[in-house]
Amino acid sequence: MRYISEKIMRVVSAASVGLIALMSSSGTAYAQSTNIDDLITKFGTYIVDPILLVIFAAGFFMFMWGLFQFMLNISRGEDTSDGKRHMIYGTLGMLIMVSVYGIIAFLDNTFGLNVSNPDVNTQNVSAPTVQFVQQ
Repeated sequence: MRYISEKIMRVVSAASVGLIALMSSSGTAYAQSTNIDDLITKFGTYIVDPILLVIFAAGFFMFMWGLFQFMLNISRGEDTSDGKRHMIYGTLGMLIMVSVYGIIAFLDNTFGLNVSNPDVNTQNVSAPTVQFVQQ
């Protein structure tokens, strides 16, 4: 079990190094931006969103690893506390990431930043009406 945990930590650290290299290489794209709104949009799209998705995925994999440990240990009749702890940490990590997305959406709607998806315009959208009673 310990060997598998060390392998997972190596994969996560390699992924984080790759993410840092990606973030540092995309710095030239920000130098070409002239508008602060474009800068905020690009920062959210190319930096914040991938980081949040990677952390959310790590929480999901932590939960699945805990579930695997729990099921394996319960079938062997061993202690299941490690599996439970990993499932709790994974669930908390996913909850925090969903909360971060909610806070970003709240700030986006409050200040009208349009950083969530600038290509979608929802101001002129109307829902279709359905008549339930025939006349």
